[in-house]
Amino acid sequence: AQGGQGIQRIYADVSDQPLPVNTFAGVGFHAYGRQTIWRLFTPTVESYSHLVTASIRPAVEADEWVLSQLYAHSVPEPVQTAEGWPGLAGEGAPPLHNWLAEHGLTFVLAKGINVIGSLQIASGSNGSWLQWWTETMQPDLEVVQQLLCFGLSFIRNNNWRTPVYLAVADYQGGMASLLADYGFAPFSDRVKMV
Repeated sequence: AQGGQGIQRIYADVSDQPLPVNTFAGVGFHAYGRQTIWRLFTPTVESYSHLVTASIRPAVEADEWVLSQLYAHSVPEPVQTAEGWPGLAGEGAPPLHNWLAEHGLTFVLAKGINVIGSLQIASGSNGSWLQWWTETMQPDLEVVQQLLCFGLSFIRNNNWRTPVYLAVADYQGGMASLLADYGFAPFSDRVKMV
């Protein structure tokens, strides 16, 4: 019945615990990624604006192709497939058509004429959310730090709700010490299922 309505996939984001994962697996869901949600409960009162030295600007329609390439180079192919992205020949990548893109703001970090990072920021009734993409599977910590400082400053300067949450996928390793330096702590381990 759902296929006739245009539904091709159903997604679940569940706690990384045996009971919920096995329950969803028992009805046909498959795990395609793991992530840790980090939370910054009380941001510092100072802004990090003075630490942002990179060129970060709001994304424009002309950035769509570059953001699709950024997604293609920063997300493993099995995750891209699970998220239903047909590749560079198809329509825009998930960062262009996700909840954050629809309800938040998208920014790009450019080095010269090349976009090497992207950040999405959204605010809701329970806090604010940050999500970044960078060029490689092993993110350049300087690029991530610039995006993080920009995002935290934007949230603070615009009086958006806290706490601040962000997700780090299992393929975005090496972020723990950087996030801890800014006051983030692990909040929840999640499994993405389809």
